[in-house]
Amino acid sequence: MNINSSKNITKFIITLPILGILITSIIIILTIIFTINEDFNTEKEKITQHFMRNLKNTTKQRVELTYEIIDALYKDNEHSKNAKQKTIKIIQKVLDKMRWNKKGYIFVFDYYGNVIYHINKNFINTNRWNIKRNGTKVVQKIIKTALKNPNGAYVEYLAYNPEGKPLDKVSFVKIYKPLNIVIGNGVYLDYLDTKLIQKQKEQTKLLYMIIIKLILISLSISIIMMLIMYLFSRGLKNMVNRYNQDLIQERRKLFLKANFDNLTGVHNRTHFLLEVNSYIYSSKKFAILFLDLDGFKNINDTVGHNIGDEVLKTIAQRLKKIITDNDIISRFGGDEFLILINNHNNIEDILDKILSEIKKPIIIDNKEYKVSASIGVSIYPDNSTDINELIKQADIAMYEAKKSGKDKYIFYKG
Repeated sequence: MNINSSKNITKFIITLPILGILITSIIIILTIIFTINEDFNTEKEKITQHFMRNLKNTTKQRVELTYEIIDALYKDNEHSKNAKQKTIKIIQKVLDKMRWNKKGYIFVFDYYGNVIYHINKNFINTNRWNIKRNGTKVVQKIIKTALKNPNGAYVEYLAYNPEGKPLDKVSFVKIYKPLNIVIGNGVYLDYLDTKLIQKQKEQTKLLYMIIIKLILISLSISIIMMLIMYLFSRGLKNMVNRYNQDLIQERRKLFLKANFDNLTGVHNRTHFLLEVNSYIYSSKKFAILFLDLDGFKNINDTVGHNIGDEVLKTIAQRLKKIITDNDIISRFGGDEFLILINNHNNIEDILDKILSEIKKPIIIDNKEYKVSASIGVSIYPDNSTDINELIKQADIAMYEAKKSGKDKYIFYKG
């Protein structure tokens, strides 16, 4: 064997494992790329479908909520002069306070295309019956669809976009017959697609950068290559998990929005339970207050539910002034309120203030009404880590307060 042959064998021995490692690495990497792309595309399709379905449900929920609010406002004014005009003015003020961003605004038209409410204040009190986009009279399409489907329907059209040129949109629309108006709320179809496409580009770019580094490292040593493959897999898994968590949070935010009690304007029971669960997830210490009005039944029985409703509204407003933005108040049912107090350290001061405020006279139609409150208190996690159990404990403590003479609070001592 000559020197050249030895050199060739040496080169072959050195080159063959390197080639084997390189070819194996390339095959593995290509397989990973293919598998990840297939899985990502499948997951993307599922997420998009699910996300859009949730968004459609949200638009319907927003319209139904707005419908109930408008119905309540109209019924409050239907026996007065100019009930329709009064209600429309109140609608505009109420809808201005709805906390949805520009991509989730409510719009209201009458049957003739006059704008009752819109996020663009310049449109209000104008007639948009003949507005055309791509040859379609979009306002006519919205109104005609709503009139054909009194219980509500989805309609797709090229819509006004607060941030630029018109975009394709799907809206849920529903008529409110007493005022001859159409209520709607929609979703821009490019919103989620753009977001998902951008995330996919970021994922792809990051994936290719990691693979290039992996290939370069695999040329030197197989152990390092395998280690990097392992780290790469872990990193990719974490990125996908974080991505999925982001989408879960988006869906959660959409689900939690605008669930309010029609009468008092505070959160309803469902929203309260969801919010409390979020506090439990964050492991913060908090207090649950179960509040029941003393003497409220007597008001309902003697002067009627209309006065009782006004009393409940006044009590809710007083409670909202006492609690902070970090606290949660909800109407649990009838004359019962559930309150979450985040800062439990000064809970007794807050309880004293609540009892004092509630006892103040309530003036309705120049007549004075008085109620007091019995309050039961449970503490998370001292009493329990389960929200239903905490509410039950606070309820038990509230009944103890009633038995002890009312107009007081008692902490659960299970």
